[in-house]
Amino acid sequence: MALRLCCKECLQTNAAIKFFRQAQLQIATFSFSKFAHVLDIHATTTVAAFSGCNLSEIQPALRGHILEDVGRTIYQRHYPNSHITDPVPGYRCDGVRRSQKQAEFDWMCDKIRVQCKSGQISLDRLTQKWRCRFAAIKPHTFDQLFLVLYTPKKLDFICYNGRSGLVSDGSRTASQGYKLSYIVPASIKCPRLAKSWILERMQQQSCTIIDSLCTSSHLVVQKVNAAMCTKKHQLESTAFAHHPVGDIHPARRGLIIQAIVQQIDESYHNIATFSASGRSPFDWCRDGLRIECKHTRIAWCSFKRSWVCRFSGVKMDRFDILYLALDAPVGIHVLKFRGAKYLNRTGVCEESIGKAIQIYGPRNETSWSVALADIMNKLTKSGSEHIATVKW
Repeated sequence: MALRLCCKECLQTNAAIKFFRQAQLQIATFSFSKFAHVLDIHATTTVAAFSGCNLSEIQPALRGHILEDVGRTIYQRHYPNSHITDPVPGYRCDGVRRSQKQAEFDWMCDKIRVQCKSGQISLDRLTQKWRCRFAAIKPHTFDQLFLVLYTPKKLDFICYNGRSGLVSDGSRTASQGYKLSYIVPASIKCPRLAKSWILERMQQQSCTIIDSLCTSSHLVVQKVNAAMCTKKHQLESTAFAHHPVGDIHPARRGLIIQAIVQQIDESYHNIATFSASGRSPFDWCRDGLRIECKHTRIAWCSFKRSWVCRFSGVKMDRFDILYLALDAPVGIHVLKFRGAKYLNRTGVCEESIGKAIQIYGPRNETSWSVALADIMNKLTKSGSEHIATVKW
């Protein structure tokens, strides 16, 4: 049995190597050094402000879970005589039972439903104003809102009064909820003073600041270390250990990858006329064609026990050409998307956030290279065209 398993793994690995060798013969291959200048273009003041913070090197989704975990501990300390329990997940609108992480609120305090939201202070590139935003707030799903304000050296914990400051998020509000935004006056340039302004504004809204912690405190470090022990984090961190933009915030990484894909598009169409999209719902224009670039990183899905690639926010009526940039440990694979086999609906959120292109690798296959070959093979067989690879 062990021999058969070993042979199977060898065959799968060899198939992955064969796939990428054949792909390299058919498509253009670029070195990342050709595009290294785009790293400086999208450097931000926010990145500089958080440099050295132990939480800044953690991807936002995982950091959000860590801050929620820290927040729950602080909340429990503040209400020592209350009974804190996990939420009852309930059911989705389609009748499917929610997982524990999909519950509409984060914990119960006696009979009170508590929702925890974290927000990071950042400098807006256009207005040059410091700001903090707490998103996806749905007042009907909780009784109390608990906020964690993340700044370069501190975490502040606030009980929100739930009566003022919530603003609509446009057409997304019905499915995604409201947002709570704090925009600091442009005259305040220091992030520490910006945080003080935000906390003062919260107190004016009758919010209660119950505690604060250094980001390097024992509790935060303990929660970070616990999060690092999960299979998902270990597989992904090992895979992307030598990735040149591995620790960059996904939003900034998306801008970098988009700039790379646009340069590849320009190299293929060097006599075409290119123009920026401005505020249009696509990324750039080539000879009147609306072009959109979506990027994602191959990630481990614990629920499916497989690697997955998911491209979100796909609104097919808003562009003419869709490029998919698949961020992998060895480079970026660029495809021109065709076909609709893996274009999935997103339920009640679809009208505001669009559809998703989601492809899973083989179940129980922990090798990212084998999974990536399988995912790329599925995309190309369904009609998409693999047009370029950027090697790290």
